[in-house]
Amino acid sequence: MKVLRWFSLWFFIVLGMCLQGALVGSLLFVIGGLLLGMDLSVPQLALNGLKDGAFLALIWAPGTGIVVCFIKAYGQVRNSTPAFPKALDRDDKEI
Repeated sequence: MKVLRWFSLWFFIVLGMCLQGALVGSLLFVIGGLLLGMDLSVPQLALNGLKDGAFLALIWAPGTGIVVCFIKAYGQVRNSTPAFPKALDRDDKEI
């Protein structure tokens, strides 16, 4: 059950990042295309931006999702373990 929970968290992070990349790419392609006077129509610019933005986000999304899952797992272990060692500075004082 835990594996399914962590996989679903990772999947939704990847999905969310790809959707955000697609929306931002679509918006930027339309604005840039209109400012540069491209010969493409607004829907064509939006579709090209949607594809490129989603692809660029897909490059970063899986790794980011894994890192977020590890950070959350570390936080859960740290909060559930009472004898977890505390961070110390150079003078061995608790931070």
